[in-house]
Amino acid sequence: FPVTIQEKKGISELTFDQLTLLRNKLGDEIKAAEAAVDVIKKKREKVDTEFLRRFNEQGLTSVKTKVGTPYIITYESFSVADKDAFAGWIEQTGALDFLEVRANKSMVSAYKEEHNDLPPGINYSATLKIGVKKS
Repeated sequence: FPVTIQEKKGISELTFDQLTLLRNKLGDEIKAAEAAVDVIKKKREKVDTEFLRRFNEQGLTSVKTKVGTPYIITYESFSVADKDAFAGWIEQTGALDFLEVRANKSMVSAYKEEHNDLPPGINYSATLKIGVKKS
């Protein structure tokens, strides 16, 4: 079943066995590439850590060099530590803009399964993908 570049078959001419082998090979190549990227990212993290150490030591937030200007970027994230306290504050202040509305996927899925319908105001889409169990 080997699929080789010399065959020059169009993908539509491949058998299911050949398609499966090709997909598995491509999956292996993707894993190898992602592993290589992870190694590179770890190296870059070490460089970034050194920048932050020097910036902190020298009281800098950026430095202009001949090849570019490294600078500090601040990423913030917020999470709810106490749902009841936050909900109470929303209720007291009426600050509804602090809330984001989204449906609970597992609850909507269970509702859809039970009622063969969706709750009002909910859209549904599904995407088909291929998975392969290696033998």
